[in-house]
Amino acid sequence: MHSLFEEQLVAEQMAAHRFIDSRINMDAEARSFFPESEIFEMGSGSYLQRLQQLKVELGVPVIASLNGVSPGGWTQHATELEQAGAEAAGARGLVLFNRFYQPDIDLEQLALSREVVLSTSAELPLRLHAMARLYNRTGMDMAASGGVHTGDDAAKAILSGATVVQLVSTVLQHGPAAFERLGGELTTRLASIGYQSLQEARGALSLDNVPDAGTWERLNYARLLHGW
Repeated sequence: MHSLFEEQLVAEQMAAHRFIDSRINMDAEARSFFPESEIFEMGSGSYLQRLQQLKVELGVPVIASLNGVSPGGWTQHATELEQAGAEAAGARGLVLFNRFYQPDIDLEQLALSREVVLSTSAELPLRLHAMARLYNRTGMDMAASGGVHTGDDAAKAILSGATVVQLVSTVLQHGPAAFERLGGELTTRLASIGYQSLQEARGALSLDNVPDAGTWERLNYARLLHGW
């Protein structure tokens, strides 16, 4: 299915507030002719309904895609997708996360430019945070997408709760040999820290299993800066 974007949901809600709710109190008669914003379809409701319909009508797997910037805010959406999938024998996996291709400024041309920039390992922590928070809170498989370039990157994703990892940028850079290299590095790394299988390592450092759960939380930001 097409991706469900967090910013799209937020934009719909803000638009309803800007054009309807914020104007109701501008005139004494406004409440009599302005519709209630609740009558408009917003949020993930129609997406989930469509997912259920497709699962009933089709005999092939249906993949739902969540794309957002706030991992904690997607916990509820992931739960709703799982429930919708269960009712229609459907959604069983999530891919986390979308990459944002934001415009840059070309100083030579004095114009905005957009370019596809390959990911780096520096982008991985956002995925780790999201999967660590969702692990044990959803029964769906999770795929880490973005920032996996080495066996250590893959190991971090698995330990956070990922079922699988996706490779694109490193394959574009190094060719199909990247698959074999990364697989070997992952096996070696997990064995070196005492894990003999992916199942044994999966989720070992998730929110519920890490010794200090506060490390995954937002409050750790202040503690981190204080220790600089």
